[in-house]
Amino acid sequence: NVTVSGTIDAGSTTNQHTGGICSTMEGNRSYISRCSVDADITAYWSAAGICGYLAVGAKVSECRFSGNIITGSRAGGIVGQMKFGTVENCHSSGRLDSGETTSITGNPGPNGGIVAYTTPPADHNKPALISYCYSECYQTTRNQVGGILGYTGENVVGLTSIENCIAWNDFLKSLSAPKSGRISGRFMVGTAVDCWANPDMEWQI
Repeated sequence: NVTVSGTIDAGSTTNQHTGGICSTMEGNRSYISRCSVDADITAYWSAAGICGYLAVGAKVSECRFSGNIITGSRAGGIVGQMKFGTVENCHSSGRLDSGETTSITGNPGPNGGIVAYTTPPADHNKPALISYCYSECYQTTRNQVGGILGYTGENVVGLTSIENCIAWNDFLKSLSAPKSGRISGRFMVGTAVDCWANPDMEWQI
C-alpha cells in the first residue's frame, strides 16, 4: 500500500537495478502488494516500474506503474530481471525506452511490458510466473521486445510461464532483434496459456 510519484534518476554510471519501489527483492517471504508508481525513471543500465530484480520466490502482486522509463539497456513495466518469482495481477502503462534514446555499447537489453527478462536460478528447477497482468506500454528497444515479457534466458522446459495476460500495447519497436513478439520476445521453451494481444498493435521489428 505504497504510492510513489515524481522523478527517479539513478545516475549515469551505475550498473545496478533500479525500481520505482525497490531495487532488489529476494526470498519467498518477500512481497510487494497493492502499490502504485506514477513516475519517470531514468537509469544507466536496468530499470522497472516496481522492482528492478526479483528472485528466490519473491512476489509482486496487485501493483500498477504509469510513467516513462529510459535506460541504456533493460526496461520492464513492473519487474526488470526475474529469477524464480511471481508477478501477478499487475498493470503497466506509459513508455519503456531501453537503448533507443541512450545506449550502452555492447550491452543492449530486452524490453517487456511487464517483465524485461527471466533467467534461471542456479538449481534450474524454480519457475518464474507472470499471470493475470495487463500492459499498455509504448515500447522501444535495441534488442528483444514483448508486450508482456521481453526475453527468457533459460533452456530448461517450463521454467517461465505466462498465464492469462493481456498485451494491449499500441506500439512495439526493436532496432535490431527479429526475435520479438506481441506477447513475448525471445521465448525459450517456456509456456504461455490464455494470453491475448491487441490486434491493432503497431510493429517495427
